[in-house]
Amino acid sequence: MSDTDTTKNKYDVAVIGSGPAGGSIVSRACQAGLKVAVIDKRWGGTCAVYGCTPKKAMETITELYYKAKLLQGFGWNDKPEPIDWPTLMRNKQQFTELTPMNTVIQFESQGAACYEGEAEFVDAHTLQVGEETVTADNIVIATGARPRIPDVKGKEHLRVSDDFFELERLPRRVAFIGGGYVAFELSMIARAAGREVTILNDDKQPLSHFESDHVAELCKFVVGQGIDLRLGYDVGRVDKQGDSYAIETTSYGGQSVTFEADVVFATAGRIPNVDRIGMGKLGVELDDKGTPPLDDHLRVEGQPHIYVAGDAIGKLPFTPAAVYEAEVVGDNLIEDADHKVDHQAFAKVVHTLPALGAVGLLEREAREQDEDFEVYSGELKGKFSHRRFHLDYGAYKILTDRKQRIIGAHFMGENAHELVNYFTLAMRHGLTVEQLKKTAYGYPTAGSEVSTMLAEPDE
Repeated sequence: MSDTDTTKNKYDVAVIGSGPAGGSIVSRACQAGLKVAVIDKRWGGTCAVYGCTPKKAMETITELYYKAKLLQGFGWNDKPEPIDWPTLMRNKQQFTELTPMNTVIQFESQGAACYEGEAEFVDAHTLQVGEETVTADNIVIATGARPRIPDVKGKEHLRVSDDFFELERLPRRVAFIGGGYVAFELSMIARAAGREVTILNDDKQPLSHFESDHVAELCKFVVGQGIDLRLGYDVGRVDKQGDSYAIETTSYGGQSVTFEADVVFATAGRIPNVDRIGMGKLGVELDDKGTPPLDDHLRVEGQPHIYVAGDAIGKLPFTPAAVYEAEVVGDNLIEDADHKVDHQAFAKVVHTLPALGAVGLLEREAREQDEDFEVYSGELKGKFSHRRFHLDYGAYKILTDRKQRIIGAHFMGENAHELVNYFTLAMRHGLTVEQLKKTAYGYPTAGSEVSTMLAEPDE
C-alpha cells in the first residue's frame, strides 16, 4: 500500500505479524467490521512456511523410511533406499510455495490493508513501516520468534532451521547445535536422506519438557539410526575450513573434542521478535526472554491498547497456543470481554520416531509442588498398536489428582501425538479417570489403549 493519506493510514486495529496468531485476529477484526491493517515482512508466519507445515510434509515421507526398515522380514523384504533430497524438497514446496501470496490475497479479500516491511513504534499509537506511517487505536504484536544464535566464535557460519527448508542440496555431513525438538526432528529427516548427522547439546538432558525416561528411549532410537548424539558438549567456536567447518567443543568431563561438518545449524531455541520494534520508545522494558510485561488479558502493562499473542509472548512456542492466545486477544479487544489467559493444558509434541507427547505436569514437577497425586505408568510396546509395527519401544505416564482428574499425561511411541490430544481434552474439561475408562473407543486405534492404561495406578 503506497497511499500516504493519513486518514487512509488510520485504523481501528493494526496487527504486526501474519502467522496463526496475527492471521486469526486480522480475520476476526475484519468480520467485526473494523478497519484493519496487517504488517509483515514474510507473509504466512513461521509455522506455515518455515516450521510445522514443511517439517510435517517432509517427516511424513521420512517416517515411512524408518518404518520400512523396522518391517523388513515381515513382508517388506527390500531394504529401503535413503530418501532423495531434491524429490523431498519438491514435495515440500507443494505445501509452502504459494502460502505468502495466498495469505496477502486472503487478508485483502477480507478488507484488511497489507503493509510489507518491518514495523517500528514511533509512539504508542503509531508505527513506521518503511516510508509509510500507520496509526491505530489498538495494536496487536504477533511478530513470532526467530532462531536463537549461540554466542560462540564463528557464529556467522551458522545456519538456521529456515535455511534447512530451502536447501536445494543437503551436504553429506550435517551438524545441529542444540538439542531441542527442532534438532531432533530435522536430524531424523536428514538421516533418512542418507546424511551423516551430529547433534551437539550442552546439557546432559535434552527435551527437558518431556519425561526423562521417554526422552532416553528416543535418544536410544536416534543413536540406533546412526545419528551421532553428543550430550553435555559445549560448543566454543566454529571455524570455516575450505568448504567445511570445524566445531570445537568441550565435553561434560572437560575434554576438548572437534567435530567436522559441511553445514552447521543453530537449533538452540527461539527468541521472540519483539526487541526490534522499538518498544523502548514507549518506556516498556523487555524481560530476560525478550518479551514485554503482560497482564492476564495479554495486554502490555502500562499500554492497555497494545496486545501480544503467539510466539512473541515467549511462553509456549506452539501453533495451538498461538491460536488460543489470539482468541483471548480477540475476545478482549473486539468483544470488550474480560477473558484471562490460561496456559495450563496445551499439548506438546515432538514429531520423531518414536514420537513424544506431553501435557500438564511432569512427575518431578508434581513432586516439587507437593501435589497429592497418583501415577499410572507402563509400557506400550506390547500393545497391538505397537506390535503391528514390531516396535520395541512405547511407554506412558499419566498423573491424576485426588479427585481422579488428569494433571499430566506423557507418551512415547506410536500415536503419542494423538494420545496426548485425548488427555489434553480431558484436562481442559475436567474429565475423570472413570469417565475416560467408560468411553467406548474405536478398535484398534490409539484411543483403544486408554482404558487399559488407566486400569490401576502404580503402587
